[in-house]
Amino acid sequence: MIYSHFFKEPKRFLHLLQHCRQQELILTEDDIEPFDSESTVAIRVRCNDVSFITKDNQLIILVKHQSTINPNIVLRLFLYYGELLSLWIKTSGVNLIFQ
Repeated sequence: MIYSHFFKEPKRFLHLLQHCRQQELILTEDDIEPFDSESTVAIRVRCNDVSFITKDNQLIILVKHQSTINPNIVLRLFLYYGELLSLWIKTSGVNLIFQ
């Protein structure tokens, strides 16, 4: 809970991201905005810790903090990512046409 609250601030999140990367970070605070399933009207049982989307809609950054080893973390991240993609489709007005 503290982790999520602390890193939802873009400046702190970018600082964390910079320390996790080998290369220099090219994003600034102005390039990202918070983007998570908590911002939807529906109450979610599952919720990722911190996620941002770049303002050009090119990149969704998803972070999950675990204090213990979790063998199904890959599946959980996949589900969170699916929820974020669904939210992005709804909020961005993308029209998906399947033929």
